[in-house]
Amino acid sequence: MCQLFFTTAFDPKPFIRTFESAVGELINLRQDLQKKTEAAGQSAKKAEKEYTNKLTELNSGFDVCRLTVRIFNMLRWPVPLGSWEVFQQHGNQDRTSW
Repeated sequence: MCQLFFTTAFDPKPFIRTFESAVGELINLRQDLQKKTEAAGQSAKKAEKEYTNKLTELNSGFDVCRLTVRIFNMLRWPVPLGSWEVFQQHGNQDRTSW
């Protein structure tokens, strides 16, 4: 049988130094990652706020556009006097029957 005999005592100091160095590097990486995560979160919040503002702006413009189209349609298709009840019942349907 082959047996290994150590002539010197086991010295853990080099392993401990390597381990401490690796732990120190991991701590630095964790701190860098935390800073980047916070920066990305702030950037995402800013982008979300800008997006919400843009949607609000577009929706308000859309409402004005929709109102303009409704007014235009009302002016284009006038309701004959005395036919308002018919218009309410049939809406934009068959206008030729008025």
